[in-house]
Amino acid sequence: MRYVDPLSQFYISPVGEMCFRIRPGYPTTIYENYYRDWCVFPQTVDRIEAVTNPTTNEVRLWCMRAYPQCAHSLADGRIGNSISAPTLDYRQERAALEHLVYMMGGNAQLSEPIGREATELRY
Repeated sequence: MRYVDPLSQFYISPVGEMCFRIRPGYPTTIYENYYRDWCVFPQTVDRIEAVTNPTTNEVRLWCMRAYPQCAHSLADGRIGNSISAPTLDYRQERAALEHLVYMMGGNAQLSEPIGREATELRY
């Protein structure tokens, strides 16, 4: 994975989870500027999106409806329904993650990129 932030990283945990080391989401305060490891089992991933807009490119992994809060933080036990990681080449990363999820026993679907074009079509 090629992240925008060189201090970020992607790894597979000893129990078989896909883990992303990323900064906290918005709003970021001066005291919350540390990294968290967010992990998800590949079997619980429903779809993988490439998100693009003028400020960021990222890959987002969404949980299945059967496992609505499958993403969790290793640092503090927070849970969520998705993991979002900023990347440089978001489309290539999305394809690589989809293949990795498949190889690890999951069945994630690719979603079309979400961005400025998609929001303009809604109105």
